[in-house]
Amino acid sequence: KQKHFTCRNKSLLNARDVVRLLLALRYNGLASGVYRHVAMLNHDCHPNCVKFMPTTSGYSEVRTTRHVNRGESLTISYLPRVVSHATRRRLLWEQHRFDIGVECLGEWHAMEFIGNSLPLSSTKQLDESSATFRIETATSQLEEHFQEAVVSLDAMNPENPTWNEIKALEAASLELYTESKNQLRNDHHLLLIPCLRLHLETCELVQRDPNLTKSQRISLLCRLASSSQSLLRIQEKLFGSDHFDLARTHLEFAQAMEELLSTAPKQIVQLGLPGLNTFEACSAAEHASRTEHERIKSLYPHNVQDLIRTHRKEQE
Repeated sequence: KQKHFTCRNKSLLNARDVVRLLLALRYNGLASGVYRHVAMLNHDCHPNCVKFMPTTSGYSEVRTTRHVNRGESLTISYLPRVVSHATRRRLLWEQHRFDIGVECLGEWHAMEFIGNSLPLSSTKQLDESSATFRIETATSQLEEHFQEAVVSLDAMNPENPTWNEIKALEAASLELYTESKNQLRNDHHLLLIPCLRLHLETCELVQRDPNLTKSQRISLLCRLASSSQSLLRIQEKLFGSDHFDLARTHLEFAQAMEELLSTAPKQIVQLGLPGLNTFEACSAAEHASRTEHERIKSLYPHNVQDLIRTHRKEQE
């Protein structure tokens, strides 16, 4: 009353109005804020759109990530990262007060299986003894160590972690992926995506070591190529071939393959990556991934507003 806030009909706000506004903020807000139009989009565990973080222009964008049929609802994920069904169910109930249920629906349900079954889930609590909980916890902990290493290196902090510690972080992230795959007993489990993404990012960090020997770099690039190829298979199965996350992975794979083909062609062939048992096959795969990177990148232009204005003028 003191601030003279009113409803649309000019009446003063009452307690019920205030509670309604607070609930609207809580259940419609995302990690980066509350957006009037984005709040109209429903959640889907396998959405056809993605919301980008706000840019310097002051607004956030929603882009489709696959073909959308006429009459099909536009959907986003209310969660900022890939998590297991059990974690999604718990977080969505806690943050948005709706239950996605005990079953995993859609053609992607097998990507949630441990072995041949879907783990139990609940809106009340997470099973801290489950493989998915342990893997998600371990991944988050390693991601924190990675971010600390990045900040320390970028700031040129005198207490920088040594390069040996960063190399140990790369080895730990690769071990996390290998152990996670063994525990999940599912080569396409969606939780392998954050594990592999972390390994690729630690590989990129190790490449900044000025004292890296040629043989160490070649070994690192071989691991990077292997992880990026594995990640591409799982990402495409979960997201489809047009998702923007694949553009980055395609580029990482292409860059690693290009350097290996020019400096260590025998090693990359001997690595025995699926479908890459000859120099010609490796060269073709490098070219295909570079082409895919450019194709996917073109689907998400930065000057979309200019393109819309140009299209409207052409229609006039």
